[in-house]
Amino acid sequence: TVTADDIIRGVGATTPEFSYTITGFENDETEEELRNESPPALVGEVTFDGDAVSATEEGSYEILVVLAELTATNYVFTPASGTLTISNVVVDASGGTLRAGYDTLKAAYDAINEGTHTGEINVSIYTDLTETATATLNANGTGSTSYTSVSIIPKGNVEIGGTATPLIIFGN
Repeated sequence: TVTADDIIRGVGATTPEFSYTITGFENDETEEELRNESPPALVGEVTFDGDAVSATEEGSYEILVVLAELTATNYVFTPASGTLTISNVVVDASGGTLRAGYDTLKAAYDAINEGTHTGEINVSIYTDLTETATATLNANGTGSTSYTSVSIIPKGNVEIGGTATPLIIFGN
């Protein structure tokens, strides 16, 4: 199976180059090994198509795998799609779920509070946010919260506003 690797990025950020993973090789064979045999036992290309190729707005988009005459001795390949997720807020962590996207700062903080992200955590804000509920980041060790540090990183001149009072609480 040739599967497009999932990508999570912020609104306005550049989409990284699409990549893929091939599974199902036998006898510890790898793509590189088969391509480097003489003559090559694996030839052809993997390209990508679908809405993800030109996506710029927040949302989830299918990354379609196109097998351009991809053939290998003793193997038949099947394409499997991946997902490009474009989010307002992206959390990167050294433990737990390493990368995820969220619509609001509150949703990102809720995930941290639930222990979804642990260790060193970076919360990148890519666009102006309108919070409709208080975004509360619990102190480390409160409930399932487990982090060594949390950095809030605005990507450009972003503003956080909303109707909640208070808007943001740290270390509750």
